Amino acid sequence: MVLKTGPQDKVITDSAERSTLFKGHFSNMERLHAGGVLKVAGPFGKNDFTWRGLFILDCATREDAEAHVKTDPAVGAGIFIFDIVPWYGEPSGSFKPGKPEKKSE
Repeated sequence: MVLKTGPQDKVITDSAERSTLFKGHFSNMERLHAGGVLKVAGPFGKNDFTWRGLFILDCATREDAEAHVKTDPAVGAGIFIFDIVPWYGEPSGSFKPGKPEKKSE
């Protein structure tokens, strides 16, 4: 999934509102990761597109992926829009299916 600059990005300029939306954005990513859905997330560097970030989600269907990304407050507010593209990876290495293993302390 590619997150792109949405129509409200330049409209929502209040720093407190943006801070709240981005705090929710990061909290939502943590929740999706803990649930075994979000496998990779991160911002893109400066580019000639409207690309802002990348999510790789472990979902069975496009509808599942869309439902998960719509729980993101920054998406809901229109700061981000998204494109969903199926991607198939080898289930080994850091792309193991399911919930992440708990780290021992």
